[in-house]
Amino acid sequence: MLKYVLLACALVGILAIVYWVWFARGDDRKRAHSEHALMQSNGTFDARARDALNTLTQIEDPTPGDRFRRGDIVRYNVLEGRVNNRVAVGTMVRDYAAALANMRDDADRDIPADFMVHRIEDLNHELMDADINDDEILHMIFGFNNIVTTRAPVVRQEIIQNRLREAVETAPTRAEAINNYFDAATTYTSDTQNVHDTMVNKDLNDALKKMRMTAGPINAQAAINEASDYITNVYAKSEFNAHKVQNARAILRIIARGETISTYAETESTIFAIVWERCKHEANTENAELMREAVINSLADGIENGNPVCINGRCSRVLNSLVKLDYDKSISDQGAMTFEAYKNQIYQETKSIIATAIENGSNSEDAATRDAAAAYNGVDVEVDPATDARFKNDIRVEIDRNLETYRGKLSDREISNIRDECYVFATV
Repeated sequence: MLKYVLLACALVGILAIVYWVWFARGDDRKRAHSEHALMQSNGTFDARARDALNTLTQIEDPTPGDRFRRGDIVRYNVLEGRVNNRVAVGTMVRDYAAALANMRDDADRDIPADFMVHRIEDLNHELMDADINDDEILHMIFGFNNIVTTRAPVVRQEIIQNRLREAVETAPTRAEAINNYFDAATTYTSDTQNVHDTMVNKDLNDALKKMRMTAGPINAQAAINEASDYITNVYAKSEFNAHKVQNARAILRIIARGETISTYAETESTIFAIVWERCKHEANTENAELMREAVINSLADGIENGNPVCINGRCSRVLNSLVKLDYDKSISDQGAMTFEAYKNQIYQETKSIIATAIENGSNSEDAATRDAAAAYNGVDVEVDPATDARFKNDIRVEIDRNLETYRGKLSDREISNIRDECYVFATV
């Protein structure tokens, strides 16, 4: 009898393993396949993007991250900035809304929840500001807006509270808990769609405006002809560029079509001409040849996996090509940054502000201030409530002063959300 019981148990175990491998892990395989396919896409709704979207729709138990990825593909690879397709818009907002409705702090192992929330909110603001005359699409947008404005603040607060709890639980002092909190809030998301990031586009738009102001009359065809001659007579003669020449010429031919890109309210050929002319600015004389080579390198980089990237990708590469080379530090210093990069920078600056305040407080001539600072370092002292409140308020003032330096880079809404998170230090 025991033999049959053991056999039955073994059979159940085998069936469980088979289920796990073929069914439970099936979603993981599909997820991995879709991510790989999307990485191979050129940013349009090409065969790889279609494969990624189709595979994601076959996942039996989709996570918020799966729904988010589906929304992203429709948004960036299918619609590409246009909001004129009822089916596509409906699919996009339903997937994003479903992602938001079921989102938790640990909603996806690869995409931080706050990254998804920001991108969904960003789309909502774009849709609400868009000039749309289709009543059916407008109905979907208003419904989406109700969901986002209601749910997003709740999710964001959950993220903050969970992050704060974990930071406190893993730190012996308040100062360390604060550091843990901001380190956890600093995220680095692998994002194939970062050329569409609002902050990237804003930074590049600002750079374009500055270059346009000094460019003089623009002759797009003349600039394209000059670039073509440069590829033949200079660029192609370098052994390091030999394999890039064909790609650069292919992208230059596409640019010559002069297609309009709504992100910059300009034609692609004009954008290229403005950047090419920038190489001739008298203040750039010393770096002129390096700048021309960098521009052509950006064209060569516009071919990925044998196909040209989307127009957003091509323009962002050209506009970013003068980083570290242009005389204007606002263009050359760091180039375009994503919202996540700005956020990370602010969080690390906030850590520094708080650490400096604690150090200065520890060296204060006022005993009550020294006690307030010592409490952050784990010293068991009785802190005067009024002094503690003033100490925290002084830190808030410095945080606000720092955030003001990002005014014009980030929106009022984004600054407000980041401020809320920076102020969390006061609750530790």
